[in-house]
Amino acid sequence: MAVHVIDALLTRDRQGSKEMREIFDEISTIQRWLDVEAALAKAQAKLGIIPEWAAQEISAKAKVEYLDLDKYKERFDRIFNPGVPFIQTFQEACSPEAREFIHVGFATQNIEDTALALQMKQALGVIRAKLESIQGHLVRIAAEHRDTVMAGRTHGQHGTPITFGFKVAAWVSEIRRHIARIDDLASHACVGLAGGPIGTLAFNGEIGLKVMELMMEDLGLAVPEIPVRTVGDHIAEFTFVLGMIGMTLHKIAREIYNLQRSEIDEVQEPFRKGRVGSSSMPHKRNPSMCMNIMRNGRLMAANVPLALEFMSQEHEGEGTVSETAAAFIPETCVLLGGSLNLMENVLSDLVIKPEHMKRNLELTHGMISSETLMKALSEKIGRGQAHHKVFELAMQAYQTQTPFHQVVKADPEVQRYLSAEEIDMSLDPAQGIGLAREFVDRILGSRG
Repeated sequence: MAVHVIDALLTRDRQGSKEMREIFDEISTIQRWLDVEAALAKAQAKLGIIPEWAAQEISAKAKVEYLDLDKYKERFDRIFNPGVPFIQTFQEACSPEAREFIHVGFATQNIEDTALALQMKQALGVIRAKLESIQGHLVRIAAEHRDTVMAGRTHGQHGTPITFGFKVAAWVSEIRRHIARIDDLASHACVGLAGGPIGTLAFNGEIGLKVMELMMEDLGLAVPEIPVRTVGDHIAEFTFVLGMIGMTLHKIAREIYNLQRSEIDEVQEPFRKGRVGSSSMPHKRNPSMCMNIMRNGRLMAANVPLALEFMSQEHEGEGTVSETAAAFIPETCVLLGGSLNLMENVLSDLVIKPEHMKRNLELTHGMISSETLMKALSEKIGRGQAHHKVFELAMQAYQTQTPFHQVVKADPEVQRYLSAEEIDMSLDPAQGIGLAREFVDRILGSRG
């Protein structure tokens, strides 16, 4: 049985994703190692380092189904080296004549790092497609609720009015930047490694540079400037960007989670037929998908320090650090895949309650419009005095438990400078949203 939430029968499709597991599962990983060995053989054959017939045999047999995995495992446990048993098992899958031309001038770390780069590139494709889908849902919601006025909140308290479209447009902007980051990562962070055990190409010499170029062209990976095993900034950047995406999804999920609170009840994640919120409280409709996205975000963020440590390795290579990427990269990708799927699900059918947003705007009886009132007064008595006056009125409303709009309308000084119509207009939340609508148009109009 699995022990991690991304693999466990009950949670693997809630906190992970099938697409990402298929990229990083053990069989896929071994296949990627074979793909790298095949690319090496083909490149070396083109340059006359090994015979063409040998490269053809190696490429033809570079399939997991040709490997005796039981023998591979037995050797792995006995030899206690990750690369040697793999090479031996692959050699046995090939003809006796071709075996000696496998892995020429290569190192175990070259296989693993290049294969990991292939998996990272494949994962980026999945992530990008999901981000595009999520952006589409967010754009639709922002457009539909461009004019839906709601309470803007800071520090958990009412601040000034905004529109729900304005809130969502900020998420669109952030997701769009992540898509650009993914495109950038795909161009330079997915780097193969074919420099031999140390990175100097000592076995193949200058022709090794051409081998490396042909290999990476075949595999669709970037060519490293210097193929040193301890260069890890691209791994750190990859993990950091995925962690950022995870925390953006965490932020959106957290906002939905908070706005779904019974006391607020302005939005609600889909609660479809067949779901149950609680085993003991039958009325519950918990934001379970958002909760899982938030959990995943924290787990992904915890991998960022590991990725930063990956950048600092001793000398020209050390397994205590370098092999950690084989753990935190797959975990981060699978967790992010789960969060992306969940967020897509949440946004595709998000329940939005404009009538409750309007209700909550009125909870403070006009106090949410204090800035607009202050602005109107400041045109008569100056900003400093206006701030002092509105603050005084707000404190009076709090202390006497009197609705703010009543306190304002009863104040002689306010009456001296503002008419009843001007006061009503100042206390109308729709008058205090500033350029919220225009910012929605700005974000949606600049897509692409």
